[in-house]
Amino acid sequence: MEVSNIIKSIIRQFDENVNSHIFLFETNDIGRAYDDVKKIIENVLKADNSIVNQIESENYIEAITIRPIEQFIVKEQISDLQNRLKTKPVLSDYLFYTILECDKMSENLANKMLKTIEEPCDNVIGFLITENSSLILPTIKSRAQIENLIYDEGTVDEEETEIVHNVVKKIIDLLENSTLLDFNIYKMQKDVKETLKSNSRMVANLLKDYYNSACNLNLNKSLDENTIAFIRKNNSPGVILKIAEYLNEKIDKLIFNMNSDLMFEKFFIELKEVKKDADDRGKVQ
Repeated sequence: MEVSNIIKSIIRQFDENVNSHIFLFETNDIGRAYDDVKKIIENVLKADNSIVNQIESENYIEAITIRPIEQFIVKEQISDLQNRLKTKPVLSDYLFYTILECDKMSENLANKMLKTIEEPCDNVIGFLITENSSLILPTIKSRAQIENLIYDEGTVDEEETEIVHNVVKKIIDLLENSTLLDFNIYKMQKDVKETLKSNSRMVANLLKDYYNSACNLNLNKSLDENTIAFIRKNNSPGVILKIAEYLNEKIDKLIFNMNSDLMFEKFFIELKEVKKDADDRGKVQ
């Protein structure tokens, strides 16, 4: 079954009050599966624009998200979640929780979480997302509604590709010359916001490609040569290399674990810091 039909079916289960209290999603794209979880929550709540924005930015207090810290989900995260789930919802009829890369729980933590799953409150709905369900405790799987959310790579038409490239070039310009406030004003433009949300992976990877190409790593012939020249003019080779190293190390993890709003703001802040630190070190030397 196509992913869109699976999501519609789950939403319909809530409408008919026959929904599961715990879902296990095995997927080839954690980020897109998480986006679909948020879509389910928004539909269950019949959310208005204000609530949708809170859910999308992970600021809705009754939708809790857990993601690995470095490579693992830690005890404190599960303990805090379980304590939170003992409270009653205030804003709606439900408390939602999502555990991204739930296979990153140790066996002990998974067994600890099992107690919450085995004795669910009527108002608590959980979503577990993994790329490998074989790593999940059989006792958890036996209690969950398991769905396979397999996404195709999708296609981006020529016009949309040009829009994405223009957004990336503008982000680079802001990164080199402007402040976080300038960046946030830019990213809140309706068309820019939609581009960052729907093409976040492509934008992030293009950003990485530009700085890799500017310091002669992984040359990409499809990039705008003027933008590469601009990066080189604004930075010493050492600074460009440090930015490229940061992007190469962090980008996959951030794409995997963060929504687009938070991810690009984090990129901007940390790249500014990397840039300043590398520049300062160069001046000292």
